[in-house]
Amino acid sequence: MKLRIYIKLLHKSMIRNKTVMIVLALQMAISVMLVSVIFSFLSGGFHTIREQGERERETTTIMLMQPVPLSTLTKLEMEWREKSKVRRFSYLASTEDQVKFGSNVVILPIFGINKDYSFFFGFPFEELRDGEVVLTVNAAKKLFPNRSTESVTGEIIQFNNKTYTVIGVEQKSLVDRVYIPYADFQQAYEKIDGVVVGSLAIDKDSVQIVLEELKPYSPIEQVVKSQYKSFMIFLIIASLITIFLVFYSVLSFIQLYSFKLIKERDKWNILFMLGATRGNLRSYLYTETGCLTILSLMAAAVGYWGIVHVVSVEGLTFQIDVVVILSITTIVITMILISVELTLHKLRRNVFK
Repeated sequence: MKLRIYIKLLHKSMIRNKTVMIVLALQMAISVMLVSVIFSFLSGGFHTIREQGERERETTTIMLMQPVPLSTLTKLEMEWREKSKVRRFSYLASTEDQVKFGSNVVILPIFGINKDYSFFFGFPFEELRDGEVVLTVNAAKKLFPNRSTESVTGEIIQFNNKTYTVIGVEQKSLVDRVYIPYADFQQAYEKIDGVVVGSLAIDKDSVQIVLEELKPYSPIEQVVKSQYKSFMIFLIIASLITIFLVFYSVLSFIQLYSFKLIKERDKWNILFMLGATRGNLRSYLYTETGCLTILSLMAAAVGYWGIVHVVSVEGLTFQIDVVVILSITTIVITMILISVELTLHKLRRNVFK
């Protein structure tokens, strides 16, 4: 019965105070949307950094002061794998070529990758098979202008007198790259002058063997600085920004909500004379705030989708998981509790008579 009365009062209040209600809903929606973007970005960054950290504990990078020709490295790799001198081993070999899709022709860097590339570099695709290709976001945009990255999967492209099927788009890299199986790259470009390799990624157990056999190319084991410290600093800054957004939203909500209730003071004075209590007002405020929150969450979801999908944020990973959902839920509930209780406290002298 009380809920039905609250809904009637809420309906009349929304009609009389349309502007204030819209502003309140938009303000909460924008705050929740921004908090969601920040938290999902931090979640995606955390998982990426954690994966990199796990790889760094098991692998190392060797820089070659004198780049090794691709043909020489190919022979060495075959020997190392046949004799089990290395467990995991990868590198980047690249050249440029004309890539065609229909009438569109673009010159793009072609990268040959082996079966261990995904382990060392966090590549989101397993070992590529013959005739398969993966594009980075920028490469996909140049080859398929005015198309979404999701829509290019399955398309057929051509280069080096061979057709390839696009099996996916790599979202994290900000550079132009076309990834093909290393066997295809070797067959097509191994004899081209200038195709050299300047760095290797290898498991730590095999470092000394590789350093010894690559002495003519002045190899140096690279010390990779952990990104955990930088990420934690960024996490603290992002958390402070989030706290500021929440604090600002709560204060603004209290101000606007108090203004609306003061305008309705005469209505509540009459209701108090008819037997309404402070508990009734509190229940009504929670009902009204709950309805506003539902509308705001719907608008925030649309805004979040727009930022992540419509606006192309290249190189950034957004990940919604249980931790992000629980964090956002906690923040929303806290905002409602603080806003309602502080609003009641502020209006104690203005409304309760």
